[in-house]
Amino acid sequence: MKPTLAELLEPVPDGAIQAVEYNGEKITPTYSKGWEPRVETGDTDGQATSQATLDGNADEATLIAGWGLDPEAWEIIDGTLRVNKRQQNSVKAGMVWLHQYRANLRKRTGAIMGTDPDLARIITHWKSRKKPRDGDHAFVVNLADWQAGKGEGGGSEALLNRILSSIDATEAQLLRVRKSTNVGHIVMVGMGDLIEQCSGNYPSQAFTTDLTRREQMRLARRCIAAFVSRLAPQAERVTVATVGGNHGENRGQAGKAFTDPGDNDDVAVFESIAESFLHRKDYEHVEWVIPVTERSILLDCAGTPIGFTHGDQARTGASPAVKQVNWWKGQTMGGVTVAPARVLVTAHYHHLIAQETHGKIHLQCPSLDGGSRWYTDSTGDHSHPGTLTFVTGPTGDVTNLEVVA
Repeated sequence: MKPTLAELLEPVPDGAIQAVEYNGEKITPTYSKGWEPRVETGDTDGQATSQATLDGNADEATLIAGWGLDPEAWEIIDGTLRVNKRQQNSVKAGMVWLHQYRANLRKRTGAIMGTDPDLARIITHWKSRKKPRDGDHAFVVNLADWQAGKGEGGGSEALLNRILSSIDATEAQLLRVRKSTNVGHIVMVGMGDLIEQCSGNYPSQAFTTDLTRREQMRLARRCIAAFVSRLAPQAERVTVATVGGNHGENRGQAGKAFTDPGDNDDVAVFESIAESFLHRKDYEHVEWVIPVTERSILLDCAGTPIGFTHGDQARTGASPAVKQVNWWKGQTMGGVTVAPARVLVTAHYHHLIAQETHGKIHLQCPSLDGGSRWYTDSTGDHSHPGTLTFVTGPTGDVTNLEVVA
């Protein structure tokens, strides 16, 4: 069952009382003083008390996962595990034995600090069961302009439904492609503007958002983790990368970015996700490309050099298509990051463009956001939401170009 927006936005569980089901009967536990369910963690250690359970032989991994933590990152300190076993009356079964567990916790040696505890459950829930495959082609997935928290087009609830549908559609497209092409490299790139922010980008922004900045980042973070969990197990080589967009910039009251280009929420969400995946053995084949201050990156996608940038820095030209090509020409002449690219992928303008220029290919991603009332009122135009996917290989060709939704 797909999670709801409320479930995805729910903070780390706080130990609220949950009923125990026994032979179809729900029993609401009562807790003695000092055994109220709770989880407290710091950077390196913590304490936790479990909910009441019928399981009298719960193992360490089950307990830690039940506390909303990653069993591969946390462990119970030897000698601190305590069990509270007691009877509670039920209507149908009479007296039923319930068990609670309490322990001191610590981060395992080498575990990455500062991760989102709930990501462990998202990763496990969405993980694909398909076996990894090898091949000489790359399947490229572009996550562009979600603008989580934007109130238009059904708001964040509708956005979540589009993202979850897009995960299924992207996997289905991969399976279709593999009927004729050997895909051994999966590339997933965050193209920027995955969150809306709450102010600083346009005058009415603060009045149209339906999530706080923290909630926006949480929603984007967990949806990206779901994408990675679904696709990463299906290839021998996986690259997850990101670039910053203008909505991710740290902007002051004047609406202008006032720190360095690397201080970007689009990059920050991928950085925290990488920290949650890096210590998991089943994702050791995933490489993470997290820029420091760069606004553009260059990736080797099965032998084809592809440049990725959000696109907001392209300003010279009469149309988005011309602006992006002119920007690319300047970058090539300057010999900077995307100069060697055979293909350039951009976002920002929320609609699909596929054009060939000087023997190279420029692709602009559509968005998954709910549209713009201002843009439609001004132009009468709109763009269908979707996720841009394509295939490339050693010859540098782009095939199977598809916007999935």
